[in-house]
Formats: sequence, C-alpha cells, structure tokens
Amino acid sequence: MIERGDYIVPYFNNQLRLDKPPLAYWGQTVSYRVFGENDFAARFPSAIASALTALLIFAWGMRLDGEKLGWWAAIIFTLSLQTFVHAKAAVADMWLVLFVTLAHWAGFELIQLPTLNVQRPTPNSEETNQTSNTKHQTSLWWWWWLTFYFALALGFLAKGPVAWVPLLTVAVTIIFARDAQLGRRFKFVYGILLTLAMIALWGIPALIQTRGEFFTVGIGRHVIGRSFATMEGHGAPRLRRTRRRRLQRKIDRQVSRNRHRHHFHHLYFDQNEITALHATGVSIAVVAASAPSYRPGKIP
Repeated sequence: MIERGDYIVPYFNNQLRLDKPPLAYWGQTVSYRVFGENDFAARFPSAIASALTALLIFAWGMRLDGEKLGWWAAIIFTLSLQTFVHAKAAVADMWLVLFVTLAHWAGFELIQLPTLNVQRPTPNSEETNQTSNTKHQTSLWWWWWLTFYFALALGFLAKGPVAWVPLLTVAVTIIFARDAQLGRRFKFVYGILLTLAMIALWGIPALIQTRGEFFTVGIGRHVIGRSFATMEGHGAPRLRRTRRRRLQRKIDRQVSRNRHRHHFHHLYFDQNEITALHATGVSIAVVAASAPSYRPGKIP
C-alpha cells in the first residue's frame, strides 16, 4: 500500500491480495510509518488489538459484577493459547475479536436498557426527574446503538461477514425471550443500512478497481468456499502437509525474485518479538492502576 499509494486494494508480492478486507493492512501501514518497515511494525497492530480487547473485557466484567470479575475475565482472555498465537502475528484475527466483542457488549447493553416510558407527564414534582431520566436513557440508547452497528462495520472491514455473528446472537436472544420490544430497540433496518453504508465507502471503490473480483474471491471463495471444503490447512493432516509443501515451493519461487525475502519469512511468527502476554498484561495493569477505583451500580 505504501509503495503503490493505493489504500483501497491490497497487494502482496506484486499480486492482488483479495483474501481479506483492508483494515488489518491499514493498521500495519500506520505502524510502518511510525516504526519503519520491520517485523515488529508488522505485528504491532495485532498486539494493540489484543490489548484493547482485554481492556474491553475488563470493563465489561466490571460493569456486570465488579472489579474482581473484570480482572478474572481479562486475565483468562490474556492467557488463552489463541491470544498468544494471534496477538503476535501479522493477521486480522485480533481485530475481528476486538470488534465482535465490542458488538456483543453493545448488544447486551441495548437488551438491558429499560423500555422508555412515553406516558404523558403530569405537572408535579416528579415531572422534572422523569424527563431527565428519559433523556439519559435516550442518550444511552443512541450510544450503544451506534456502537453496535459501527462495530459490525469495522469487524467486516477486518475479516468479512463472519463479524456479523453478533446479529445472530441478538436474533436468538429475541426469539427465546419472545419479546418483540427487544427487536424494536435495535432498529435493524436502519442499523444494517448504516453498517452497509460504512462498508460501501471502501467496498464500492474496491469492486470498481478489481471489476468485482474482490467480491467473487473474498466472499465466494473465502466465505462460501470455506463452508463446504477444507482450505489453507484447516483440513486433514495429509492435506495440510501437501498444501504446505505446495505453498512453500510457491513462496520460494516468489521471494527469490523479491527484495523482501527476510521480511516475508519473519512476518508472521518470531519468538524474539513482542508477545501477547506483555502487550495485553501491561496495558491492563497500566489502565487499572491509573483509573480511580469504583464499583458500578446494578444494571437496570
């Protein structure tokens, strides 16, 4: 992206990289400009995303049942194997986890909000308090509603339609609760239109530049194709070894003609670089130590 000056369609080894949307590449581009083009800069955005996810989990846990739950939830996430693996890799997974977590939290808060009382106010001493409470609840609704759909859009830009799992979570909750009023709180039509509009700011130029190939490869192959076949080593061990050998031969031919050989071989995993434990653990400790201690009230 930096060499071409094209921040819409990503390239890798001078070939179109249509496997994923560009959010992770945008983060790496910013990191490159700050730290230079090196292995640390390529992996640093994933560490930031994992640290932010841990902080979200910590805050959500405190919101639910106090500081102790927040700490335990954040520590368990931080010490999970997949966090260790993906938080120090130049991949999009931690950005997906971040925005899916944020969307689930926002959806939870929308469900927990009490139904606004729209009765005609009476001229008594409670009118002012009732009006103030209604305004407060309305502002909270707007905040969590926007957060929910913005998170869905950013999650899509990180790794595609899989980021819309929170919509399924909310739908199942509404079905089991048998409460149509919950569905009205989400205003799905307007929210989904907002999400699609945000994605279209990148998606339409990308489709135009690639003549629709971004959709056929990104959605057709990597979303629908993965649903019915094994891909990229997610299948049986023999298939994994065969695909790995083929991929390695292809890589060797490409990097031999590319001046970024060292950068490619160490782009994804390097045990001497940042680790998920340091990135997330230190971030949680700093924020928790600097923030004033408080115990949130009960959720209405």
